[in-house]
Amino acid sequence: MDDALPGMGFDADRLEARLMSHGVYVTSLEYDEERIDIEYESIAAGRTDAVPHREVGRVINAVRDLTETPRNLRGSVTDLDGERVGRWRTEAEWLRGARKRGPFRGGLFPASHRDDRRIVRCG
Repeated sequence: MDDALPGMGFDADRLEARLMSHGVYVTSLEYDEERIDIEYESIAAGRTDAVPHREVGRVINAVRDLTETPRNLRGSVTDLDGERVGRWRTEAEWLRGARKRGPFRGGLFPASHRDDRRIVRCG
């Protein structure tokens, strides 16, 4: 992983370390001032063949904790064999509001916000 970019307020190494403690292994991370794209292997996804909502919450909370300014966030999830399980995303606007609401707990996505295993908006 790259170190934090000057002025970006985001440390990729810290994100990777925090997520690893939750069984989330970052395989690709791209980011700039507008967005963060994260691809990761998930132990839990391999057990259920689905994107675990609580794990999405952990990723969102870790990114929120480690960024100064909310950005669009996209996740792509694979099992430990590298097989794609699903994708999700949330918008910077939602994350700005989420800072006021407190930690995201996962598992709270209404069915209307799911589209082909891809969470298209959180909230």
